[in-house]
Amino acid sequence: MRIVDVKPAESRYILNDRWLLRLRLEILGVVKNENYRTPVMIPHYVTRWVTVAHIERLPEEGKEVSG
Repeated sequence: MRIVDVKPAESRYILNDRWLLRLRLEILGVVKNENYRTPVMIPHYVTRWVTVAHIERLPEEGKEVSG
C-alpha cells in the first residue's frame, strides 16, 4: 500500500505563558490484514501513527528571542 497524501493533525498549547508546545500526529504506515474483513468484505487496515512534539520558548513582552 502506498500513502499518497496526508495532512497531519496538529495541536498547539501555551504553557505558563512562556512555552509553545506543538504536538503533531504523523503516519508511519498502513498494513492490510486479509484475515479480517468488515461485513461488506472490505479488508481490515491498521494505521501506525507517531506523536512528534516540538517545544519553543515564547518571546517575553518587549524582548526579542535570538537564535
